[in-house]
Amino acid sequence: MTRTVILSVVLATISLGILGCGNGGRPEGMPKLYPLTLTFTQDGVPLAGANVMLNGATPDLQRWGAGGMTDESGKVSFTTLGRYPGVAAGKFKVVVEKTERDAPIAVPPGGEMTQEQLVADAQRKTYDLVDPKYGDSNTTDLEVDTGSRLSSKTFEIGKAVRKAR
Repeated sequence: MTRTVILSVVLATISLGILGCGNGGRPEGMPKLYPLTLTFTQDGVPLAGANVMLNGATPDLQRWGAGGMTDESGKVSFTTLGRYPGVAAGKFKVVVEKTERDAPIAVPPGGEMTQEQLVADAQRKTYDLVDPKYGDSNTTDLEVDTGSRLSSKTFEIGKAVRKAR
């Protein structure tokens, strides 16, 4: 065998050992995951481009947080730990954030920013487009109890805002 083949076999063996063959590469203790789609509207209109996180409301679920981003219809499907499709069964706090920043500093094509432009660009303001109370597990009043019986739910999060951070 060539060195390349031997090295490939060794690396593959190590990778399988790290990921764990018997559990499909899932972390130890990971519970069964269920599909979940949530829909978000804001002032009756689908909320597109929002980041949504599910934070476990109990200590046993805090390790299995899930997240995703809403599509143009305001729907989000979740992935646990950023990799595994679905959500563990249990009660979760729903955290929703959508932000925008002031327009970037215009630079001619092929040009470079001056030091002053770099400073001005770094100081661009960021605005919350969703009520900031929904952006924190301690203040959000949105909750979902997931599991085999719940596969979808809709949340209306009120009027649009544009609040500087």
